[in-house]
Amino acid sequence: MMLTIALTIGAAVALAAVTSGFLHWKYRRGMAEADTAWNNLIEHAPAPTRTFDPRSIEAMPEIARRYFGHAIAPGTPLSSLAEIEMSGTFSLGTRAEPMSFAMTARQLLAAPHAFVWIASMHSGPAWISGSDVLAGDVGWTRFWLGGLLPVANDGVSEDFLRSAVARPALEAIWAPASLLPERGVRWTAAGPDAADVVIPTAHGEVTITLVLEKSGKVRQVSTLRWTNANSRKVFAYQPFGGTVAAETTFGGYTVPSTLSIGNMFGTGEYFPFFEARVSAIKYR
Repeated sequence: MMLTIALTIGAAVALAAVTSGFLHWKYRRGMAEADTAWNNLIEHAPAPTRTFDPRSIEAMPEIARRYFGHAIAPGTPLSSLAEIEMSGTFSLGTRAEPMSFAMTARQLLAAPHAFVWIASMHSGPAWISGSDVLAGDVGWTRFWLGGLLPVANDGVSEDFLRSAVARPALEAIWAPASLLPERGVRWTAAGPDAADVVIPTAHGEVTITLVLEKSGKVRQVSTLRWTNANSRKVFAYQPFGGTVAAETTFGGYTVPSTLSIGNMFGTGEYFPFFEARVSAIKYR
């Protein structure tokens, strides 16, 4: 009897070890694929061929001249590839029950079309890590609990691409050169201190709205994003964006460095689930 129990326990332990090993292998493979996507973006990114000359924007609307005059120092190489380090808070719950995690992340932004975001989040003993990726028609959202249990595993679909494409467009404020008209971007004044910026992407145009201070500093950024982050869990275009609390200059670019972003921006249902502090940006 005791031998039977011991054998049963041993088999259960062995099965648990095999299962755990398999799940962790899938986690490691997923993280390796994120690193591969990162390296591919770097490999295929064009090197800057010229530097910023304020005379090149003289024909643009005043709101655009104000933005670029503040965001890009004269003589700065015009790069759209930004390697970003950040920390902050990421909330996985709802406005009523945020479920906030401390976050650290690194991101490669090939604005305004592609990105790789590799993040780790902690709350007490809980640890979640994984990646968000969009590069052409390739993309995913993959996160694991404790390097074992998948908590998010979304692959490419029409809804995924329509939603994901808004992210590098919105985050182009971290790579201001990507918003110059030579990249096919169109600027229109949307008020004395606001601009609608229409950005062409491989999956359709994305319009972001920037609200600036008189100095040219970004105060708010928003768009309409295709998402099912609503009470009905139905995909629809809805307000997405947030506010900027501080900015920092990195490599000749003055960009938002403390910001809060979330769904239903500008409404009573606004939930800023992403609160980040950028500590470093390297432009390539």
